[in-house]
Amino acid sequence: MKKISIFHLSFFITVLLLWSCENEKDTYYDRPDWLESNILVQLQEKGNFNSFLTCIEKAGYSKTLNGAGFYTLFAPTDQAFTTFLQEQGLSSVNDISAELANDIVSYALVQNRYSVSEIDDYQTTNEEIEMPDVAFKRKTAYYKWTYDEEIEGLGSQKVIDVNRVGPMEYTGADISYDDNNFKNIPYFTAPFLQSLNLSSYDYNYFFPNTTLGEFNVADAQVTESDLYAENGIIHVVDKVILPLPNIEEALAEKDQYSTFKNILNDYLLQYGLADDYFLIRNEEVTGVYEDVFIKGYPQAYFSPNVENYLKGTGGGEWYDDQKEGFTMFAPNNAAIETFFNEKFLKYYESIEQMTTDQIADFVNAHLWKNTMWPSKFNLYKNIHGEEARFDPDTEIDDKTMCSNGLFYGTNVVQGSDLYYTVFGDVSLNPKYSNMLNAINTFPTIKTLLKNSSPDINIQMILLDNDQMDATGIRYNYGRASWEISDNNPLGNNALVALERLLSLHIFLNKDIDFAVPGIYKSGLFENGEYVRLATYRGRYFLTSSGNERFNSGPEYLGPIEDEASNGQSYTVAEPILFSTENVGYHITKNLASFGMFYQYLYKSATSPNSEGESNDGFIYSILTQAITDVKVSVPNTIIIPNDAAMQRAVDEGYLPEITVANFTQDEQQMVYNFVKYHVLTNNIIVPSNDFGAPVKTLYKTVDGDTYVSVICQGGEMQIYVEGRDAPVNIVNSRSNVLANRAVLHQADDFLRFPKN
Repeated sequence: MKKISIFHLSFFITVLLLWSCENEKDTYYDRPDWLESNILVQLQEKGNFNSFLTCIEKAGYSKTLNGAGFYTLFAPTDQAFTTFLQEQGLSSVNDISAELANDIVSYALVQNRYSVSEIDDYQTTNEEIEMPDVAFKRKTAYYKWTYDEEIEGLGSQKVIDVNRVGPMEYTGADISYDDNNFKNIPYFTAPFLQSLNLSSYDYNYFFPNTTLGEFNVADAQVTESDLYAENGIIHVVDKVILPLPNIEEALAEKDQYSTFKNILNDYLLQYGLADDYFLIRNEEVTGVYEDVFIKGYPQAYFSPNVENYLKGTGGGEWYDDQKEGFTMFAPNNAAIETFFNEKFLKYYESIEQMTTDQIADFVNAHLWKNTMWPSKFNLYKNIHGEEARFDPDTEIDDKTMCSNGLFYGTNVVQGSDLYYTVFGDVSLNPKYSNMLNAINTFPTIKTLLKNSSPDINIQMILLDNDQMDATGIRYNYGRASWEISDNNPLGNNALVALERLLSLHIFLNKDIDFAVPGIYKSGLFENGEYVRLATYRGRYFLTSSGNERFNSGPEYLGPIEDEASNGQSYTVAEPILFSTENVGYHITKNLASFGMFYQYLYKSATSPNSEGESNDGFIYSILTQAITDVKVSVPNTIIIPNDAAMQRAVDEGYLPEITVANFTQDEQQMVYNFVKYHVLTNNIIVPSNDFGAPVKTLYKTVDGDTYVSVICQGGEMQIYVEGRDAPVNIVNSRSNVLANRAVLHQADDFLRFPKN
């Protein structure tokens, strides 16, 4: 009996221990007392979210908010719904459709959990970067997916918006099939406003009927914040917030901007057929396999229907839309009509005659890839490098905070430099379309021509299409490249010739008086070209080295009708041309002034060296007509003594005499030194331009480079050589011969160089 009792007791204890362990295991997995209930339960328990709970049920979000997850919910109270129902003309929450309920709930639901102190911190993917208080948007659960739209020639089709846009110029947009293009919801915290130096002015500009508090969401105030739940956090708002339109939707809402909308749609809108991967995914959602077209605006600075920011094509952070957005300024119909009549279509019968690039430039003048807060219109630049030139108090009629940025409806057109600078003289007149194409080929030139800075003054000679064609430099549209005719006197490199041609017809900050003859420097860069303005029988002519080669020059006709904001444009009868010949060519064309100097060049080239071999090219080449080391890639001023001065150089032992005998090597060296000392390099100096500075010559001594001092004042040019008091004077009547990036001057004496 004792053994049995002990057995039974042991069995009982074992069972008790097993039961105890199982009970402890169950207790271990019980819900902790300190853990908050989930979002749905908390809304139910609080008792003042009954209308919102009804919407949650109708929208099918009960399971989501009752389950696992990590969400931020902006929850409107029953009182907020009372106001909302009155505004919508609904008698009760039961009248809210399932579709409207989905809009309300999904737009109030933000991915991930954010407390008040966290929500304005930028969620960068680079963990090493901290950017607090700069974010004002978060991605919601609301997205548009596919929708029906009329496509010209195809009828009603299924369409989906692009969801990628690049940060660079005209990178257009594309689509990622794994991104639903979720809409963002904006919010405003005090630290965010302080961080960006914004004020209630910027907020109330869009939401004039809402008081800005410490934490606002769209046009609602947060009345209670940081209600933690098991699956996220709740912020209570005093208004029902419907999904904000994106910029494309905001533009379409009002008829007064229909002209701008139609221009955007008619010329920049494109549709592309989605591939099978997306069509299959769409079938999984809708149950129908059908064509879906991707809708985007690839020539626009950004696609106004894209909900993301720079994420995707061309770079950008994954969460960039938290701290940035797009901005569109859309002129109303009356503003566009006035601008088209007075400026844009002055030389066209209709916009249909313009190129897509011209139309895209107009549209893109009104687009910014930045959030252009009303107090900071001048902070960012558009694709044309311009700030927003609108008065926020008088020239903005409509303003809408959008899911992807800001929309402004304006009563004026952006005062773009594309149209009001000298660039506008070519960009808006089809008569100069070839010159426009040439300018667009060189972005640096284009940027300067449309620079409206008060420090910039440009005078430009316009070349019409016939004049451009006459140069033999033409654009091959089939090959999308510039070409130059065979044996063209402007050279064989089309782009080099084209840039030099433009440079000859543009004068930067020269303030040229086209009624005063003289030598003027053209071009936008240091190594510019020079032109001569001359008179003949009361008419004015403009010539350069190329025109003088052909003994001709274009007649200057005069200024065009309109004066630009940064200068004035003029017309001529034919193009100004440059020379591609070496400097010796221009010397031979002016032997009356430079005859004895040329004799030394010729004699040096024809005298053999000590081995009896040709010396052509030692100082001068008869074949190429080039003086050694005088490069056409840099500007040069050639000082050529007159015959009397050349003879003095012989008498003083600086030059050998020219006899029937060939130059010896020592005599060749004398000529070499003499010629090199008379080449002032890296400068083109003319008497009519004030100048005063040391200038390097091509002559070198054992000590290195040599210099002379040049002074131009009052139309006179004098050259001083170290060790001599008397200057060498330039003879104006025999000077200013324009050559290939060079000028030739006759002097009344020679430059006495230091002998080695």
